[in-house]
Amino acid sequence: MADKETKLTLEIFAQKATNALKRNRSIRKFKIKFESFSQDDDGEPIEIEFKTLTDSEVNDCVAQSNEDDVSGRKGDRYAVYIASINPSLKELGQQLMSQGVIDTPLEVMDMFEPYEISQAAGIIMEESGISPKKGKNVSLVERGINNLKN
Repeated sequence: MADKETKLTLEIFAQKATNALKRNRSIRKFKIKFESFSQDDDGEPIEIEFKTLTDSEVNDCVAQSNEDDVSGRKGDRYAVYIASINPSLKELGQQLMSQGVIDTPLEVMDMFEPYEISQAAGIIMEESGISPKKGKNVSLVERGINNLKN
């Protein structure tokens, strides 16, 4: 009886694992609205479409934050920069650099307020599965007692 229960539990877990792997490997798209742009002449905030980051891209963001960057802003700036897809902030940075408006493509990030970069990076990390979403936590269900002898 125990073997049959173990087999059923394993089959259920295997199916859940398969579904999770498919879900976690897929690139998802989402939009973020930047309200500070509503101060411009047209009064409209801008919306940018982003994609979830791969593990490699997350590692690149971490590498951008170094010992000199105690605020962690460089990693956040880079996450927003590389996750943007429509419009692409990388392409916009290249265009503005070729026009002589900025010196490096990443300087395009200076158009955002610092708090917007931090909040957007947080959303990107949540959507990418790096940070927990509100209400989605891992919790201890049961603690076994081992080695009761001293």
